[in-house]
Amino acid sequence: MVIRCAGVLVAGLGAMVLASGAGASEAGAGGGPGSDGSGPTTLKARADIIKEGPVALAGHDRRDVIQVKFRDGLHVRLRDDRLTDFGAGVLDEAQGVLGLVAGGRWQRITDVPEQQLDALRANAQQNLGRVIADMNLEYHLFLPAGLDAAAAIDAFNGLEIVELAQPVPMPPPLPLPGDFQPNQGYLNGSPVGIDAYFGWSDLGTRGAGVRVVDIEYAFNANHQDLPAVTILGPTPQNPFSNDHHGTAVLGQLGGIENGWGVTGIAPESSLYFAGAYTNDTWNVAGAILASLATLEPGDVILIEQQWFGPNGGTNYVPVEWRLPEYNAIVTAVGNGVVVVEAAGNGGENLDAPIFSEGNNGHWPFLPENDSGAIIVGAGAAPSSFGGTQLDRSRLNFSCYGSRVNVQGWGQRVWTTGYGSAYSSEGPNLYYTATFSGTSSASPIVAGACVLLQAWYQDSYGEPIPPLVLREVLMQTGAPQQGANQNIGPRPDVAAAAAALTRPAACPDVTGDGQVNLGDLNLVLANFGQQTDVGDTNGDGVVDLADLNAVLAAFGEICE
Repeated sequence: MVIRCAGVLVAGLGAMVLASGAGASEAGAGGGPGSDGSGPTTLKARADIIKEGPVALAGHDRRDVIQVKFRDGLHVRLRDDRLTDFGAGVLDEAQGVLGLVAGGRWQRITDVPEQQLDALRANAQQNLGRVIADMNLEYHLFLPAGLDAAAAIDAFNGLEIVELAQPVPMPPPLPLPGDFQPNQGYLNGSPVGIDAYFGWSDLGTRGAGVRVVDIEYAFNANHQDLPAVTILGPTPQNPFSNDHHGTAVLGQLGGIENGWGVTGIAPESSLYFAGAYTNDTWNVAGAILASLATLEPGDVILIEQQWFGPNGGTNYVPVEWRLPEYNAIVTAVGNGVVVVEAAGNGGENLDAPIFSEGNNGHWPFLPENDSGAIIVGAGAAPSSFGGTQLDRSRLNFSCYGSRVNVQGWGQRVWTTGYGSAYSSEGPNLYYTATFSGTSSASPIVAGACVLLQAWYQDSYGEPIPPLVLREVLMQTGAPQQGANQNIGPRPDVAAAAAALTRPAACPDVTGDGQVNLGDLNLVLANFGQQTDVGDTNGDGVVDLADLNAVLAAFGEICE
């Protein structure tokens, strides 16, 4: 007897029992232990499968396909797109259910040949000494249109010859790290962090519209928590075969705001990268100039490099101690671009006499030779986030002196890269909890600069001049603590924004010196028009903002 089931011919409903019966132990089945005279003669039976019903589909379960496993010991196979039992006869009980799924399609769960799968099963049974499920009896059933998957599962589970019918899930998401943002204390309000949250909420910006260039050796462009990063200038070369440092810096600046991993200080800023080592030469000056070909006033350059100081050895100092880099920095600042420069990890006092002698007369740390860059020192993190000494005190490796303007966390920084905090899915999802040095401090300051520039340009239509921004960060930040070895305050975005906020212009539209009914009528008369008449905020159109400004100031005398 042949029945068409789900668009497939099912011949001779029945089953061929190959062993002692469904669920029983199989003595030497399929070449298992005992078949060659070695090993146990009886395999440990599989645990009983419990069919639970009725089935309730979860949100992640597919509605168009189910999975059906026939009991071990049955010989049910797919031949020429037909499900067949070779005329053994036990499948007779399935006729009604098979009729329900007519118009569907059966499919083996694997393309591995049946004989090879049998051999794999036999070998596993011999090695483990227990019965292994016969995966040749596992099928997917693609349901005909309109048939309820839960009802089909329940119908198959009502058959004795079916071990278990169950839903087929939609593809689950890839394993991802947890949400590390709570560990990023440098995002928190002052004095703990720079108050990036204030920038996001109260200032309404995450850095959109501002470009920031990271200058260093390399980064992992495939890290899943970083946005696309544009390369500027010649192709970067990696002299140390290590891309973790750049990956960590970019994570601090622009880590994607996605609910897992880390979140950058300015996650909507445009990230760029310029190689410090290109054409087989260390050339930070060239990287700065290559960046200027793309950047505009208000954009930010972050220099994640240090240079050999006059005391030799590992007494590193800011890169502007080298004249070409100094000249390039001055060019950038003179074009309205904010330059954030690491102070270096050499522990040097930049006010020491040695920095005003030799070096071909190039003494950049003297006040009269100020490059205009924001030089960043490394301060201790708060104790609540694992800081090893007094919060905002200088870490002993950080260069210091009157030329160092502000500080960032120089330790305990959570960000992308390295893999010491999380490495389960490989390098493209590496994270660290211990990024440190003036390297970790500088992106924190650069991120604050990006948020403030984005907000200011949105509010006033022009960027903050680099020297003004530097002065505001220095005057409004949370003061340094500890020994008098200056690395400056920790920036406070909220306090800096307050200092930069311009007083609102008096909305005296008619020019009679008072905000009154005449101003209100003029705004209403021009409402919705692109005109300067009644445009109190200078955005080119008379709209609700202008109306609200007049109403808020109604009755005021304008000086």
